[in-house]
Amino acid sequence: MKYLSIALAALTFPLAAQAQTVKVDFEDASSYKALSVYDTWEESPFRTGKLQGNAAVVDNFLPQTNADGVVLNDSKKILGVQRSRFGSNTFGVRVDLNEPFSTTPSTVYVHVKMYKPTKGKAMLVGLGKRPDRAGQSNDVEQFWVYSSKSLPADEWCDAVFPIKTCNGVEIHSFVIIPDVTSPNELTEDFAAYFDDIEVNNSDMPRIKQNAYYDLNFDTESTSGKSWQYVTTVKLTSTTNGSQTLTVGSVNPQLLYRDLTSKFFRAKAGDDITPVINYNGGWMNGYVYLDQGNDGQFNVKLNDNYTNAAGSDLMSYYYIETEENTKGYKYDGTELSGNDRNTMETPAFKLPADLPVGFYRMRFKVDWGNADPAGRMTTTNSIKSNGGVVIDTRLNVHADKVNVSSASRNGYITDVNGTELVSYKADFYKQLAIIAQPAPGFALDSVTIYHGYNLTGEQYNKYGTKQWDKVVIRASSFNKKTGKYTLPASIIDGDVMIDAQFASTTAVKEATKEENPLTFTTAAGKLTLHASQPTEVTVIDAEGRTLFKQTINGNRTLALPTGVYVVNGQKVTL
Repeated sequence: MKYLSIALAALTFPLAAQAQTVKVDFEDASSYKALSVYDTWEESPFRTGKLQGNAAVVDNFLPQTNADGVVLNDSKKILGVQRSRFGSNTFGVRVDLNEPFSTTPSTVYVHVKMYKPTKGKAMLVGLGKRPDRAGQSNDVEQFWVYSSKSLPADEWCDAVFPIKTCNGVEIHSFVIIPDVTSPNELTEDFAAYFDDIEVNNSDMPRIKQNAYYDLNFDTESTSGKSWQYVTTVKLTSTTNGSQTLTVGSVNPQLLYRDLTSKFFRAKAGDDITPVINYNGGWMNGYVYLDQGNDGQFNVKLNDNYTNAAGSDLMSYYYIETEENTKGYKYDGTELSGNDRNTMETPAFKLPADLPVGFYRMRFKVDWGNADPAGRMTTTNSIKSNGGVVIDTRLNVHADKVNVSSASRNGYITDVNGTELVSYKADFYKQLAIIAQPAPGFALDSVTIYHGYNLTGEQYNKYGTKQWDKVVIRASSFNKKTGKYTLPASIIDGDVMIDAQFASTTAVKEATKEENPLTFTTAAGKLTLHASQPTEVTVIDAEGRTLFKQTINGNRTLALPTGVYVVNGQKVTL
């Protein structure tokens, strides 16, 4: 798995007030005072004493790595809790700390490694007291806070909880709630596991939660400045000219916009000029391309903040090194003041050896930050600044594409009669085809697959679409010549044409006068009625014999929706 690789030594961001050191690792009992369960619902059977909860430290029997072999949690011991269906949605495991820690109005972050069988957000409740309030219990609920992101199921992740209170509050216990959905639908309890509790000043998860094209926020997160948004993103390439995708305002104003159903076009070696049209100010633009098609935007910067060889960060203007003060331009020169206020995204060149195919492309509006997942520092987050992340695709193509056809009882040719076998066509140019049915058949429809890796899955394992499909009915073809012109938008990569031809031999509409055989139809059923022993033959639209027997009386056949020929009579189910 690739990680963001940026020279951090020169960064001098001022930190918030340093969090007190709090670490609980469960390797032995010395890192905590006590363990139990807790429910914020006062009438909970776990509060009244009717039920006893189950929480214990156990050996770490769970997978320690993810699918890419990255170690997520190799601890020997972990904390487990039985999530009871008889508790409320705020039922969880309680960890009493050895020493209380004080909170303030400044935000700090509680990190908890978590493994649970359900997706969704977790919750953290802080139990404590105000020392200046005589007699106050240590169990007063001082905060309830959701995890900053939704959490995956059946994989170790790092749940991050931003917490703050008024001055002078001491937190004595954490209550970790693995699932905040209502337990009303639960039919049985489940187990959840936790490890390595830590309080610090970082809002970044210790484990990269999403394996592919990560974001530092949930996809449903909304902007802190709804009046600021991207109107369009543009790309001009040497071979394909200027192209525009409309983004526009939405309600609510989302931080993430998925435009991966669309794409830009370019050839390897092209000079590319991207443009982000942003309705707002004091932000910067960044453009990324997953050149390795490995599900990551791998960012590499040199020590002087120029782009490094092989970096997936293709275009940017400003990287901040001293918060709200100064940073560096893409060419390594220092910037400060109004010179930082630009959405310019300089031109770049695609590698000449980049293979053809679809690549994930990301446009980001953020402030002075190269992280493709979005800046999330306390004073300058992509959310509070009104930024946005837009994902789309780049179609890196050749001059010619491969066109093939497959059919029975007929074939597809070009306008010169050349059958489409190992055929080459011009990329993104119209292609006229002719359907030529065999004697006794007529064209029913043509299914066209277009894109790349046409024999594979439509989406690769990173969620990037590889091909599309369109069905063209026979009525769209010229009735006399059998001609149809494929639009340029379909010739966007390799093309595979699957033509369906239906039998017309000895077919006539069924009539009630036909004897001794009659039949009735229903959804998926054909019922035959023979008043005397009669040989019956049922043929499908492709000329295959599906049934041939002598019947006397009634017989029902289960058939898919379609057109059939029964003893020379056409039947439609």
